[in-house]
Amino acid sequence: MSRMETEGDSSMTNFDVAVVGLGAVGSLIARDLAEAGYSVAGFERATALHPTAAYAGDSRLFRVAYHEGPEYVDALLYSRQEWSRLDRMSGANVFLRNGVASIGAESSDEMRGVLDSVDEFSLPHTRLNGDEISTWLPQLKDTADDIAIIDELGGVLRPELAVWLFQDAARRAGAALFDRTPVDAIEEGPDRVRIVAGDEEWSASQVIVTSGVWTKDLVPAVSSLLDIRPIPLLWFLTDPEYDFSTGTFPGFIRDKNGQHVYGLPSLDGMTMKAGSGHGREPIDNAALLPDRLDQATVEESAETICGFLNGLSSYPIRSSIHMDVYTSDSRPIIDKASPRVTVSTGYSGHGFKLTPAWARASIDVALEREPRFSLHNYRIDRFAKVGDA
Repeated sequence: MSRMETEGDSSMTNFDVAVVGLGAVGSLIARDLAEAGYSVAGFERATALHPTAAYAGDSRLFRVAYHEGPEYVDALLYSRQEWSRLDRMSGANVFLRNGVASIGAESSDEMRGVLDSVDEFSLPHTRLNGDEISTWLPQLKDTADDIAIIDELGGVLRPELAVWLFQDAARRAGAALFDRTPVDAIEEGPDRVRIVAGDEEWSASQVIVTSGVWTKDLVPAVSSLLDIRPIPLLWFLTDPEYDFSTGTFPGFIRDKNGQHVYGLPSLDGMTMKAGSGHGREPIDNAALLPDRLDQATVEESAETICGFLNGLSSYPIRSSIHMDVYTSDSRPIIDKASPRVTVSTGYSGHGFKLTPAWARASIDVALEREPRFSLHNYRIDRFAKVGDA
């Protein structure tokens, strides 16, 4: 067990709130509760920052004109406001506001979701048709039959920097944060919840579980509702003829001919990161996540990605694999699993960009406050209702 340096009382074992899992959402919950005056303990099974986390990988797209439709836009607008506030308060540059291009056939479900989001919330955007796309974004191949919506509120987030800032602020506010401390059990009593890690114990009035793929092991009420999936990422060298810099290339998400590809602008002036739908088959438990991508997944992903983009090396110079957890309807679970245990999980690809919204929602549920967002679609009992229909 390792304790991150903290400004709080290192001998405390009883807390108002314990947060199990210090990824992006858990770290922000710890910060916000500590700054609000609650005594907070946070537990992370890995190191404080670690390379296979769901948030990891140097950069993440942030988009408001959403493929998944208007349901998420209110939470995305709130999150954008909070990402901007983080930059102002920290002096960092977590949120790069360079837009995001969503590209596909106008009749596709994905582009209908984008267009519906734009229309319902009057989102600022630019629309490009066919050859206009290749003129504005020569990095993209075969766009004649597509449309592009340039989301002017979109951009790129720096995830590792954000999580480090959340954890640092939480410690400064007095939170006790423990990394390399796998929680073995969460045992709820009538007045307190007991948290067990090895031969050590803590207690809290409320527990919020944000442990990602490990939630399956810790919260039996949701274990059967979650699928663990690996998320492969690849980095390619870029041809100087095609400018992939943040000042020129906005990053994109694209669906065409049954293939899904997304890419981000170059942050180092040499490589760009991209991903595809390959290599995301569910695995039984998080312990089975491989340390590296297999050759077949790298080659399939590279072929698909290079089929969508000009100016890339034919093979990636770097790859990584991360883990995320999905529900059957691709919506998160943010709900009470029991009176003193709140579970926040199953973000299903809607995780990092929506970190501020999911952290706020999780705190609202745990403290039984009036929720800032409608959480009806994120309740646990929605799955029972589907099964009973």
